[in-house]
Amino acid sequence: MRWPRVLGGVLVVVLAVVGFIAVAHESSPAQESGGHEHCFAEWCIAPRSTTIGIQSVTVSVLVRSDAKQASQRPDHPQAWVIDGAGRQIGGPQPSLGGVLEAGDSYIANLTFSTSEPGTCPKLLVAEGGWPSFLGLGYASSPFTARVEWRLCEVDAGAGKVQLAPIQVGSIVSNL
Repeated sequence: MRWPRVLGGVLVVVLAVVGFIAVAHESSPAQESGGHEHCFAEWCIAPRSTTIGIQSVTVSVLVRSDAKQASQRPDHPQAWVIDGAGRQIGGPQPSLGGVLEAGDSYIANLTFSTSEPGTCPKLLVAEGGWPSFLGLGYASSPFTARVEWRLCEVDAGAGKVQLAPIQVGSIVSNL
């Protein structure tokens, strides 16, 4: 009579440990280098150029469909810039959510306002939420696939990083 209780207890502990490991593993975004493309199933994105200003970061991204036949729309696409202070600025990005025909692509410009962009902000992109109608994918969640790029590493082959001109009096400088 004690065996069913013991087995039930062991099963609960094993499920809790497996669940904790799955959540801990999924909560870290995939890391991409330079302007390397990342695909969320058949919806692909890659940073192409970055402009870092005093109060903003603008990132041009290439959005591409890797589908072979059908048109598609990404599920709840979001993007954030992680600034020099470690803050995430951004959220849902309507310009990333358009319908793409099989094999099509376009450039989207994303601008994030921040008072401390830093010298190497990061771009964090997420697609999907499960279940999307509950909005679990909006914040960092184990139910959302995420990828991250260090924008200062966007190389010349894939894009470029520019610092916006700063004007002080009559002097213009690219810092």
